[in-house]
Amino acid sequence: MDKNKKEYSKLEAVKSIIGNFESVGETYADNESYDNLVELKNIIIPIIEDLREESINSTRAEYSMHESGKLAYKILADIRELIEDYEIK
Repeated sequence: MDKNKKEYSKLEAVKSIIGNFESVGETYADNESYDNLVELKNIIIPIIEDLREESINSTRAEYSMHESGKLAYKILADIRELIEDYEIK
């Protein structure tokens, strides 16, 4: 239970640093939301690149590196599935 609470706290910390990025239809608020979305991109893209690099370790013989690489690959696969399942209407 403590582990889930800790992870939730990290997510909330990141969200509070970035700020809201949902547009609301008002220029001033939406300009701020857009800037926050750019900040989010500046955080997410390097993390995805790091995951890609770590996923290469899935072919390593060392157990810990192999497992870490497999997990990184799984995370990337989950992200891909989320994107592919999303349809803009």
